[in-house]
Order: sequence, then C-alpha cells, then structure tokens
Amino acid sequence: SISDCFISVDSENRLVYINDAAIAEFGINRQLALHHEVSPAISGFFPESVLAGLRAAATAGSAYEFEAQIEEQHLWYRIRCFPRPERMSIFFRNITEAVLSRRDLEAAANQVREQSELLDKAQDAIFISDYDGCVLYWNKGAERLYGWSAEEAKGRLLVDLFHQNCAEVSAALASVSDLGELTCELSKCHKDGRVFIVESRSTLLRGADGSPRSILTINTDITDRKAAAAKTFRLAFYDSLTDLPNRTLFRERMAEALKKSSR
Repeated sequence: SISDCFISVDSENRLVYINDAAIAEFGINRQLALHHEVSPAISGFFPESVLAGLRAAATAGSAYEFEAQIEEQHLWYRIRCFPRPERMSIFFRNITEAVLSRRDLEAAANQVREQSELLDKAQDAIFISDYDGCVLYWNKGAERLYGWSAEEAKGRLLVDLFHQNCAEVSAALASVSDLGELTCELSKCHKDGRVFIVESRSTLLRGADGSPRSILTINTDITDRKAAAAKTFRLAFYDSLTDLPNRTLFRERMAEALKKSSR
C-alpha cells in the first residue's frame, strides 16, 4: 500500500526487501536482485552521491533525508533513510517533474528580475496595467515621474494615480485593445498635484496562446519640449513688443483663407 519506492538493506548494503513500487520504478527482477549488494542489484540508480547519502544516514544513526540526481537516468529523487541496528529502510520518491518545474519557475523568475532591472534603468516611466486599469508593474522611471513608489502604485487604478477621468482611461484602454497600440499626448498629474504633459505609447501584451493579457505603457515627459515649441511659435509669429500677430502670421492666415475660398 506504500506508494513510494521502498527498499531495505542490511549492514553490508545487501538488498533484503523491495516493494512493488520499487520493482516498477527501477525495472528489476525481485528474485535476481534480493540478497545482492544494492548498487549492482539496482544498476544505474545508486551513484556515489546516493551511496554517500546512505553512509551519512548510517553515521547519523537517525532519520536522514536528502535529494539526489541520478544523472544516468536523468531523474531526481527525494530519499528518506531510517537506520536501525543491522538494517536500513530507504524510501525513494521520484521528484523529477517537481524539480524541473521548480527550475523552470526559478529561470522564469530570474528572467523577470533581469527584465525588471533593465526597465528600471530606463529614464522613461514604464508601467503595466490590466484591462481594468489596475497597475501590475511600475518601474523606477514611473516613480520619478509621478512621485508614487512601486509599492504605492501596484494594485491601484490608473485613474486614482493620475486623477484622470474614468471615461478617458476606459476609452484609451479600449483603443489599445482594438488597435494593438496607441500613441498620444496626455496631461498627467503628479502625486503632489502638479500637471504636466507626456507622450504616451501603449502596447497590447499577449500571452503564449495569443490572448490579450495586459497593456504596457511608456510615458515621456514632454512638458519642456512643448513649452519650447510654444515659445518658438510665439517668437516666430508674434511681435515681441506688442504681443500682436506679425506679418509672417498674417501672410500664413491670408494664404490659408485664400486656399479655402478657391475650393
């Protein structure tokens, strides 16, 4: 009734008992294996790493547990040893799938961490939100631009962080969902209430199956650029003394009017 592989060895490491689960796992013949030294009896499953664990258990004289990789079989086992006088009971559990899953998760976590570190080095504000506008990721650039720390921003709605109209945010999210991306200029609000202009670039992120997953947004503060452009326009088209439209602007407006009238 034991689901784990179970064997028992004597003080000379000879196999004295093996259950059905171990017979199936190791692919051996019970009668041929019994009363033989365990390493050759169960060939390929007792490398030096496992034998070292068994020796450590015998030395400890108490319950001992360890994980071991059977490289020849490309398998991982959790092994529990229970030493007794003249005998040791050993339980094997195949944990290969769990170990590989754990390694995949660790690799994925490392990849996410590396990507996050790269995004944090960007000067732009970068954040990821779900379809409800709830913040999932908030980089260092977003912390600098908006004043909210990542801890404060995550889990909150964009409308609350930026003090935006719900309808505007919903419309923007819908556009990204329909078009796959959206670039526009928006007025955003800092945590302290200051308002500034950003160039916002949003991209729809999809999962491995192609289904929409979240929205990645990059915001660049263009307040100074817009102010400089406005100043340049005023210098070009308005008199610096009277602040009235100059001849250049008059000619442009006249040309536009004539063009419209000729249609």
